[in-house]
This record gives sequence, C-alpha cells and structure tokens, in this order.
Amino acid sequence: SSVFLDEPLVLNLECPRLLFEGYDVALHCHAIGNPPPNITWIWKDTGDVLGTKGKLTLAAVNRKEAGTYLCSAWNGIGNSSIRTCSLDFYRKQFIVINKESSL
Repeated sequence: SSVFLDEPLVLNLECPRLLFEGYDVALHCHAIGNPPPNITWIWKDTGDVLGTKGKLTLAAVNRKEAGTYLCSAWNGIGNSSIRTCSLDFYRKQFIVINKESSL
C-alpha cells in the first residue's frame, strides 16, 4: 500500500474586518495536508507566536493589536502555507457642539 504525502494548504481563514475596542475576537484557520499540518499564529509586527491551534482568541482587544496576523500551516512536507488576517478598528467619531452661554 502507498502513502501519499501532501504539503499543507490553508483552505479557509476567518477574520473579522473591523473590531470594536474591548471585545474578544476569534480568528479561525483551517488547513489540510498529509500528515495533518501544525498551525501557528504569528503577529507580523513582532514575529511573536500567539497560538498553535486553529482558533486564536484575542481577549478584550485594543488598538495596539491592530495589524497583520499570519496563519502558518506546516507538516514537514514541501513549503509551509501562509495566509494573513489584517485587523483594524472602527474609528470613533466625536462631535463637539459649542454652546454659547449668555451672562
């Protein structure tokens, strides 16, 4: 019997487009390959490894966490497969109303 080896491929990446400060955010990465690939989440800004599961949860996000997140799938065959998530925040708009008071 033959064993077929397949290099990894990130099939699906789910990322929210815009975030609200203070809320939890989940990023999902699904990859295939034989043997099944290991998933690594990396924050591109720093190169820090943030997680090694298909789901990465960022708790109570703030604006410092905006940027690009990489999902890397690797199983030792061929090259790793990488896809990116870019996270940005809703901009809060403040309207200043000037009220003149008469003395």
